[in-house]
Amino acid sequence: MLLAALGCQGSSPKSSETAPTVVEVRDAKGAVVDSVHAGKPCRTEFEGTQLVVENGKLASGSAHWTTEQRKNGTAMMKDGEMVARVVTSEEDVSAGHTDVVDPKGIAISRISRMHGHLSVGDAGSRRLREGTRSDGTIRVGELTVTGTDNLLLAGLITATEVPPEVRALAVCE
Repeated sequence: MLLAALGCQGSSPKSSETAPTVVEVRDAKGAVVDSVHAGKPCRTEFEGTQLVVENGKLASGSAHWTTEQRKNGTAMMKDGEMVARVVTSEEDVSAGHTDVVDPKGIAISRISRMHGHLSVGDAGSRRLREGTRSDGTIRVGELTVTGTDNLLLAGLITATEVPPEVRALAVCE
């Protein structure tokens, strides 16, 4: 879905020497707190939880997570039950949004970008975090994201209100 440009689950690299793209999130002290290693398989670490996504599937504990493409977005399934749906809209080169909603359609997180500015909000459209792109990094609140210039991807990776498994499937799908 969002990491298609990074090649997370896309075609394999043309050269075996090509290193996978790494997106890292650092806290105010510079410590890596989240990361995505694009490739096959796609490896993520969110809040200390390491997850591996391959072909739209991941195992976390005894649960099996999968994705299902639907007309109204990508459903994130845990043991066959929908947990969330991710809907991304690229309106034009300067605007777009990614919404993560629960099975009832209530927003868990609303991530939008407009002219280089990022906003992460909740169901009530209350702003949780804001972000900007500058000098090869993206600042989201107190966090710094490197390895991508995609504001929506940075917003989703840093969306702690979204379960780690849903974030992993969304960024690696």
